[in-house]
Amino acid sequence: MKADSVPQASKNSRLITGTDVQKADFITGKKNLEKDFDDYIAELDSMNLSEVVEVKQTQYNRYLKALGK
Repeated sequence: MKADSVPQASKNSRLITGTDVQKADFITGKKNLEKDFDDYIAELDSMNLSEVVEVKQTQYNRYLKALGK
């Protein structure tokens, strides 16, 4: 595992856990989708969602290149 993979794995895990909890709260009605959704997005942003997406996109692009696409 690359040295820089550990922090990225931690970010991925944090995002997955956070979104799972939020999804459950929205589904069960603990949170109101219309009222609380902006806070949910802000929380994702605070967890560096854009950075995680950028890393995943780079990985996917490398995968496609390896396939010759």
